[in-house]
Amino acid sequence: MSPTPDPPTPATAGPATGHLPGTAGYRLIMISMFAAGMATFVLMYATQALLPEFATAFSISPTKATLSITLTTAALAVTLLVVGPVSEYVGRTPLIRFSAWAAALVGLACALAPGWGSLIALRALEGAALAGLPAVATAYLREEVHPSAGGRAAGLYIGGTAIGGMAGRLLTAPIADAYGWRAALAPGCRQSRRTARFAARVFRCARSSALS
Repeated sequence: MSPTPDPPTPATAGPATGHLPGTAGYRLIMISMFAAGMATFVLMYATQALLPEFATAFSISPTKATLSITLTTAALAVTLLVVGPVSEYVGRTPLIRFSAWAAALVGLACALAPGWGSLIALRALEGAALAGLPAVATAYLREEVHPSAGGRAAGLYIGGTAIGGMAGRLLTAPIADAYGWRAALAPGCRQSRRTARFAARVFRCARSSALS
């Protein structure tokens, strides 16, 4: 009677990799993703407090003024379906940087829009530009951060989006009261531009830290 063979031993997974809390690379990534999440939602909701300004400036109804929000969110939702698969080919960090730069430029164009039709078209384009970060943020953190810190990293990113959404609603109103709705859109554009520059440096530093 031949001996019963031992059951196959399951392959053991390799050691988990990624930046751990307390390391320089982890701190840099968290600061960058928090700022990027904040900038994204500042730009998305920047017009919510400006709806009365739009109604007056363009002689439209308050209901029609809400298109500056609904078209942005709708365009973002549709673009999310495309951007995720695209990131597999172009890379996540280039997509995040491009999204921040494109959103800043489109936001500036919104502030210079000559009429209501051009403004809502640009706001729809803004939503498409903003989709780059939320489409890949979770996947990027999963790849770059140690699994033991994944939940904490995702929570910090979500915290940035929440603060950004609140800031976008609250900060634009007093600026619009003092200087008009066009000036009120400028701070979000500046933040997105700074975030793009900062993220480019952070991603290089974090990569160097991981390789060292």
